[in-house]
Amino acid sequence: MWDSVYAGLRKSIESGALPPGSRIPSQEQLCREYDVPRHAVRRALELLKKERLLGSWQGRGAYVLGRRLVYRINDQTRFATSMRENGSTVRIVILSSKTRGHPSAEIAALLGMSQRETAFVSEILHFVDDVPTAIGRHYFDPRRFPNMLDVLSEASWTPDAFKLFGLDSYWRSQTVVKTRIPTASEALALDLAPAQPVFELTGRNIDAGGNPIEVTEAIVRGDRIQLLI
Repeated sequence: MWDSVYAGLRKSIESGALPPGSRIPSQEQLCREYDVPRHAVRRALELLKKERLLGSWQGRGAYVLGRRLVYRINDQTRFATSMRENGSTVRIVILSSKTRGHPSAEIAALLGMSQRETAFVSEILHFVDDVPTAIGRHYFDPRRFPNMLDVLSEASWTPDAFKLFGLDSYWRSQTVVKTRIPTASEALALDLAPAQPVFELTGRNIDAGGNPIEVTEAIVRGDRIQLLI
């Protein structure tokens, strides 16, 4: 009896009727819809999870994973570019842009600043195929880019903002990758269960002279993204 549930859900996932990130109806609802007992629904869901079409977390229920997307980490690392190379659509929303005093010791060192100095930070949310997938925090030295926050609000995408400062090319000099549990605000923005791990990538971008121009913190959904280093 489980095969009708399996076939129906798989068809809905593959057709896009249930897009990545969408919730699957509860087991009780599926029992009523397919007129099968609960153990049949459980078996169908377990098979879809083994095929990596569904994921589940406590308190969230089952949801559509969709295909895993490759995020390339190299000297030309750009999250949006990597996602578009996967054939995905990317939409960028600026969550906040502000002046932050006393950056962390790590951020200040990577930018070549003192913690006593003030840094600019812009926080951006990336929707990939209309699913919130990554939060990017971008730190800049105001001495080098005095009106970067205003430029970013117009350009929306960091590479376009740099072009307005005459930087057509820049490179990633290092990326540190960690995994951790998201903060409450990160879980809310990424539509994640509080216990679902994320990747945290801290990177430094440099110009042709080797001077730091930006430090990035990317908080990335591990259930949707695989890193290629």
